[in-house]
Amino acid sequence: SFHMESPDGELLQAATSGAPVVFAFEFENRNCDPKDRVSFSFSVHTDREFGLFHNYSHFSDIYFNNLPRTGSFKHLIPELPLAPGDYLVACRALMNGDIITGEEADWPRVFVPITVVGGDFYGTGNVNLSKWGPILVKGTWSMVEGGPKKDI
Repeated sequence: SFHMESPDGELLQAATSGAPVVFAFEFENRNCDPKDRVSFSFSVHTDREFGLFHNYSHFSDIYFNNLPRTGSFKHLIPELPLAPGDYLVACRALMNGDIITGEEADWPRVFVPITVVGGDFYGTGNVNLSKWGPILVKGTWSMVEGGPKKDI
């Protein structure tokens, strides 16, 4: 099963743009031996199933072994980069390898709906209510006098 929670473990009905959120995926281990190395992943999609991003634990060189009979994989997103709206979450688990070499441990092929509400993503005190696109991006703005530099 899947749910969202705060970093303190409080169950969330909706996530907030720019706020920390934990994606929690509960599992029942039916296939993995203690020696098996598991890479767990999740993906986030628009409400029309267009993929926005995914994250495998092995992207960060993290593999899980000695899996208990039941447990949960948790992933903390420090600042949720999603604009307000409805999204879908999916997950997948690989054993003993990566996307190319790993063996399928589980891939439910179902989407779980989530809702994101506006939050102070940019830290200005204004709740971001942008509906233009699903991803919010932070950066540093500057202005420089003059035109582009030319090679000599």
